[in-house]
Amino acid sequence: MASGLLQPPGDDVARKSWYLRNIITRYQETFSVIEKCPKPVIAAIHGGCIGAGVDLITACDIRYCAQDAFFQVKPGQRAGLHRPEADG
Repeated sequence: MASGLLQPPGDDVARKSWYLRNIITRYQETFSVIEKCPKPVIAAIHGGCIGAGVDLITACDIRYCAQDAFFQVKPGQRAGLHRPEADG
């Protein structure tokens, strides 16, 4: 089911790449909207904050964590969410 969403029908590699790029850009926009919000955005973390959850809370202005909160990012999980403009 998910493989059909990420790969459109056809054999054209460039078309598949462009389609995947558009999906990643739309997903990234969900994080960017939080970052651009003119009002303070507060994230409350309880338990595990893993992978894209870490990216989500870094877009927030304030992060409030419970004592049992933990954070984990594996290098492979960050492949689609890297923002070049964040490099400076």
